[in-house]
Amino acid sequence: MHRSATALTPPPPLVAIAERRRIGEMLRERALLQADLLRLVLRRCRRVETQRRIDQLTREILMAEIALGGKHTS
Repeated sequence: MHRSATALTPPPPLVAIAERRRIGEMLRERALLQADLLRLVLRRCRRVETQRRIDQLTREILMAEIALGGKHTS
């Protein structure tokens, strides 16, 4: 089968709307965590945990955006 014929089809509109909402929530959470990270100068352990969560959210956001076939906002 030709490569273009095997391309992913876009998700149904309601699924896409729900996924975009979830992406928005993850972006907001990541922004809050990044702000917290700036305040956590002395608490190394918590800072490392916060950075891990930010990295995880970034990967999840990117994968969700790719699945939707949209632009990458992260």
